[in-house]
Amino acid sequence: MELIFDLRYIIVLMLCTVIFAIFEWTTFKTKAIAVMLAIKQLSKSIVLSGKEQETMVVNKLFSYLPNWIHKAIPEDILRRIIAYLYNQSMDYLDDGVLNDSRKEKAGSKDD
Repeated sequence: MELIFDLRYIIVLMLCTVIFAIFEWTTFKTKAIAVMLAIKQLSKSIVLSGKEQETMVVNKLFSYLPNWIHKAIPEDILRRIIAYLYNQSMDYLDDGVLNDSRKEKAGSKDD
């Protein structure tokens, strides 16, 4: 019980982060995809590598998030979330269904 009392602020921060993620996931997902598309469009006019595009998306999305979330969600976790959303978006754009068909095509030797 004493350990829980000592870690109460960390526990509250983690709980708030989970609650924020649950209630704001759709809004965040929408903003993330919009930012990815805007950066992709921008990369057509200026030459950007995939890593540079990813860094720009991470920086832009961090500006949308509340400051206390920055401490709770490290940059590498946000990069994984962005990669997941990017793959989901590309899978949906592939054939209009979320069915992991993009992974199957990436692994095939016919491409």
